[in-house]
Amino acid sequence: MLEGSLWAQNDALVQRIAFPNEESRIEDDYLVHPYDLKVYKGSYYICDAEECCVKVFSANGQFIRKIGRKGQGPGELGTTFKLDIDEESGLIYCADAGNSRIDVFESSGDFRGMIRTLVPPRDVICLKGTIITASYNRILNSLYTMYDSQLRIAKTFGELFDANVPNTPNGLYLYTMANHAKEGSSLYVLFECLPFVSIYSLDGRLVDRLTIDNKDITSIYDKNIVGLKKGPVDGVLGVSPWNRGGCLYKGRYYYLADFKTDEVWEFDLNGKLSRKIPFRDKTRKATYRLVTVDNGKFIFLDWYSGQVQVYEIEQMAR
Repeated sequence: MLEGSLWAQNDALVQRIAFPNEESRIEDDYLVHPYDLKVYKGSYYICDAEECCVKVFSANGQFIRKIGRKGQGPGELGTTFKLDIDEESGLIYCADAGNSRIDVFESSGDFRGMIRTLVPPRDVICLKGTIITASYNRILNSLYTMYDSQLRIAKTFGELFDANVPNTPNGLYLYTMANHAKEGSSLYVLFECLPFVSIYSLDGRLVDRLTIDNKDITSIYDKNIVGLKKGPVDGVLGVSPWNRGGCLYKGRYYYLADFKTDEVWEFDLNGKLSRKIPFRDKTRKATYRLVTVDNGKFIFLDWYSGQVQVYEIEQMAR
């Protein structure tokens, strides 16, 4: 575990680059609703939920290629929000909820195959060559499905663990709204509505579950539980996320605080708040979700502007 914060207390986030360029005349050099992003060999692989494809950009934001297209056939994608990349093979795995499968592509964009899933997958994780889908199976009462080397179901794991959350479709929402991180041979589940992080081993065994310890977050959690018990009011469920995207980087958890969107919150591995990192320019703060921190770069996806926004830490003037 790292001792102390990675950055000084008077640092702030400063935008370095935002792309695609709105003035670009290159075909496909745009994003409509970017939702997930992975960095692989210096390039950005971005899942566009509206376009039903993956678009690849260089580290400088230059468009490289488009992978997949909307549809139901081989090499086509239905509703897809999340993707992951196998670091060794370079294969791209897309969680295709619209077609209830995982679509697999070469990093070049060539279609490789598909994995049929029992229920529509919300996410896919490549962990040391093992494929795991995040998709609640009510019959098996599990949140995750693991596949063997032959892409057959090897096991299911992950239980509904919070006694305060009712086992209902509405309650399930709090478990499925989550981001996934990898470190070594462990899978980290960072929930958006629950103040917890679940940690699983490569064989699907629960290693630890820690509480994100903060009174503001606890207050939102308490309101969510009340909202679940009341049920939808005028068709709206009174449940809110406390963060808009979280990730793990060098032994620290980072979240874009949903109730304080001009800050990124840093927690240690025990769930203790280490610091709050503001955006230096409040008019250019990230407005949607934090997807990853890579080589010290904080990478956000803005659903509304259709852009990738890359920030770095700089020291603020005293």
